[in-house]
Amino acid sequence: MAVSPEAASIIQRKKAQYCRFADTHQWDRFDTIMLPNAKFSFHDPDGSVIKKGDMEYSWSSTKDWAAFFKNENKEMQAIHIVGPAEMEQVSPDEIKSIWAVVYHVGNKGSEGGVHGTGEPEDGEAV
Repeated sequence: MAVSPEAASIIQRKKAQYCRFADTHQWDRFDTIMLPNAKFSFHDPDGSVIKKGDMEYSWSSTKDWAAFFKNENKEMQAIHIVGPAEMEQVSPDEIKSIWAVVYHVGNKGSEGGVHGTGEPEDGEAV
């Protein structure tokens, strides 16, 4: 089902805020753009939930999600670059959205050297 232009605009604005809040470490502001009981999961292209070691990238609340990333990213600086969304109205109160996302990340305060994203073969984050 098609998504109304108004709903699409709200979702796009909230996604932009999501990126800005993450990039500027405003983890306490995520409750202004996400429902408290929202469920979060990050997926590989095959649909499986992404894992880092034994940790599944899946959370059952905004509070848990924000707490994880606040700690995980405390020494990082990042910038998210988001493409246009694919949106589908899957029920009267639910819209499925998919974005292409690229984010560049490095250590805070670093003024030189090489920064990268991804994981080398040993599983340690770059």
